[in-house]
Amino acid sequence: MININLLGVERKEAVKGRGLAIDKPLAGAIGSVLAATLIWLALSTLLNSFISTAEATKADNEAKIKKLEAQLKEIKELEAKKASLLVEQKILRYVTGETYRWSYLLQEIRTLMPLDVQIKDLKFDAQGTVSLNGTATDHRSVALFLVNLQNSKMIGGVKLLSSVKETPEAATNFVITCKIEAN
Repeated sequence: MININLLGVERKEAVKGRGLAIDKPLAGAIGSVLAATLIWLALSTLLNSFISTAEATKADNEAKIKKLEAQLKEIKELEAKKASLLVEQKILRYVTGETYRWSYLLQEIRTLMPLDVQIKDLKFDAQGTVSLNGTATDHRSVALFLVNLQNSKMIGGVKLLSSVKETPEAATNFVITCKIEAN
């Protein structure tokens, strides 16, 4: 079968294309520009969202920092007031005679000790608590020392923490705590 085209070449091209006569490279370029524009818009929207979230977080953090700075200032003021009050308390104790002399306290403890009691360790803390670690010949001597301490006017809050005699021949080890009375 033989085909003979009686239409001209131009007409043949027009019938074959039926649509817009656009060049393929131009269509590819326009498509690329449109795709790039859509990607740019999406990324721009996403970045703006990130920026607004970061700004909101920054504002929250700045508010928290201001609140913490105010609390820190209040704490520093309270610490300064506490230090001032402690100095005033020490001065008042000194002026009113509420202080005690260590030599009197040690002499008091010594006079209250039975002859067979020995103090091996004597500890004081800032609250006026005294810890006495020592030995005696028996539990009776420890009990006598404990009663003598309880009857003292310089010492109060006497507590026996332990009294241990390992063997009948060994010394009795004891630990007593008490509180120094301010008067």
